[in-house]
Amino acid sequence: MTKQSKSAIISGAGFVAGFVTDLVNAVREQGGTDDDLYRLVTPDGRPLIGQMAKLIVGNRLASGIYPVTVDYDASLRAMIDAGQYNWWNKDILQAGLKAEGTGIVEVNLELYDAKGDISSDALIAEVGEKGYRVANHAECLAFGAKYPDEHREFPIIALGSVGQLVDDRQVVYLDRSGADRILGLRWYDYAWNVSCRFLVARKQA
Repeated sequence: MTKQSKSAIISGAGFVAGFVTDLVNAVREQGGTDDDLYRLVTPDGRPLIGQMAKLIVGNRLASGIYPVTVDYDASLRAMIDAGQYNWWNKDILQAGLKAEGTGIVEVNLELYDAKGDISSDALIAEVGEKGYRVANHAECLAFGAKYPDEHREFPIIALGSVGQLVDDRQVVYLDRSGADRILGLRWYDYAWNVSCRFLVARKQA
């Protein structure tokens, strides 16, 4: 459904009537009265409407959070095997990827859309200004194992661990080839296109 058609539905009388009916029923199921409902159309009800809006938007944002468990004590090969990829680049084992971390760590990851072509350095600076850091390879592999279908839609890049093969800096990424799920390496200096998503996490306060 396009954004325009959704807007048309939301602005229609049927949507408004249905929304109001559901809201009235929900309030009464919680023990509310007509006085509670009437308050919504008075100045006293504006803060309540604002709280409702925050809950709606908050739920949307929460759906973009991907909790993962990262085991930093596991070997790189074990992390890769956990993802059960149809194909993966064996050079990953030789790239010297490193990530700070020990033991088992819970991390909330998100997918960042740069909305256009971008370099690795520019992407890191952009998400940093928004309070994020780029994910490392261990977090990426944990993500790929737990959410195997996400990279069927678009390539997912982890810029937080930069390896080296010959003279080229390399990072891991998740992608697909036809119906197959793949784990690959790509140049850090690659010009990422608009189809890519970048794995990020909130910076610790």
